[in-house]
Amino acid sequence: MRSRLAHLLFAMLVLTGSLAAADPVTLITEDIPPFNYVDPAKPDAVTGVCTEIVRAIMARSGHHDRIQMMPWARGYAQLQTGPRVALFATARLPEREHLFRWVGPLAHKHFAFIAPAGSPLHMTTVDDARRVSAIGVYRDSAKQRWLLTHGFTNLEAVDDEAANLRLLTGGRIPLWFTAEPECYELARRQGIEAGQLAIALRVEVIPLYLAVSRDVEESTVAAWQQTCDTLRLDGTIAALTRRFIPTSCDLVPAAGAATGAQAGTLIPR
Repeated sequence: MRSRLAHLLFAMLVLTGSLAAADPVTLITEDIPPFNYVDPAKPDAVTGVCTEIVRAIMARSGHHDRIQMMPWARGYAQLQTGPRVALFATARLPEREHLFRWVGPLAHKHFAFIAPAGSPLHMTTVDDARRVSAIGVYRDSAKQRWLLTHGFTNLEAVDDEAANLRLLTGGRIPLWFTAEPECYELARRQGIEAGQLAIALRVEVIPLYLAVSRDVEESTVAAWQQTCDTLRLDGTIAALTRRFIPTSCDLVPAAGAATGAQAGTLIPR
């Protein structure tokens, strides 16, 4: 009798685990082209290099939930509170490592200080950026966290990345801390020509991942990671990257910028 009861309890636990594993995961992203954005040809659809990689991972894993788009701060708050949320494309920073499970990398971005073309600023190190009057940055983003972690106090944080671009081109701030390649598409959307902006200093390549709330079972995340690895090996990720991300740099180094990889060469994606 006791043996039968034990077997019954074990079967119930297995069934419960299976049902939990089948529970849907809410997929969230934000409007940051070329990584994720609303398809102009299909206004009800989201596309972009990271979106299509995540969609391929989910399709091969039998997960077909709709991808929701919302502002970054709202999506990140949902990722932290759950239940069962996955947010992309999320910068995998050391201070975030233990907060979530991770699948990727999906793509990479390059943090950089952008100045107006013709700016007299001469920048060779990050210390040079600390001495300017103000640096525009996207509030509550990985970019702001990077600056705060590196001791910056001269920040002008705003809730809209496009506002930083307007402040920069309007002469209100001398520097904008943003990321390539997303800043190119943002400038194009705002009617800003590439010749009006210049790279003052590149600082760090940041990998972008699908961040998964920790209430999603580890086995599911491991399966997604295995699928992601397969997509990389079979060339799918490389093909999607070429489709969405230009292979040449739209901005030129500022006149006083550092030379080499920090100033103008394209970093392999």
